[in-house]
Amino acid sequence: MHPLRRFASVFEARDFPRLAVGLLGVAKRALLGHPQRAVRPTLSDRCPALLADVMAGARFIADRWFRFQARGLENVPMNGPSLLVGNHSGGIVNFDTILTFLAIWEHFGPDRALYGLGHELTEWDPTIQRYTSRFGVLTASHESARIAFDAGHLALVYPGSDYDAFPQSSTPSGIREAIRAQLRRHLHQIDARRSAATPPLDLACF
Repeated sequence: MHPLRRFASVFEARDFPRLAVGLLGVAKRALLGHPQRAVRPTLSDRCPALLADVMAGARFIADRWFRFQARGLENVPMNGPSLLVGNHSGGIVNFDTILTFLAIWEHFGPDRALYGLGHELTEWDPTIQRYTSRFGVLTASHESARIAFDAGHLALVYPGSDYDAFPQSSTPSGIREAIRAQLRRHLHQIDARRSAATPPLDLACF
């Protein structure tokens, strides 16, 4: 099966209109400030079989559009907990996350689970939450990070969030400083003893 067809097969046909309505609802609640949570995702929601189809499509797109390279994967431990910290650079297009998942998946295989710590808006619609939780997305919180670490998994966080994805400063130094500020504000609260220190992992797109 063509990789893009594998990717599309992840979604049930009946869910496409539900996802569209859900995205509109999430956008409305975000603008009005009225979040509505569904059930919190858990580690067991992650579905390797579904992720295999997603990764097949991601590889096809990565080769033909992004032509990305991943460097430094040898710095990520083979076992045990570790926190991967990145900067969001795709705006509303979340392919930086997908490419990171792809790099870890291809390097370690499906059993080395990577969990993304995502914005709580992924919980505001039950259909969206059902898919993102199967992709391995947990609510971005210190509690979620510790749960992933206690189980010996990898966790991925973008501490700059929307400030990072839509930076007010267009200069590299300004963006870096914004990321550092978010790191200082948030990550010091995570128990570092549960996460091995990881040297840089670099994803480059050309």
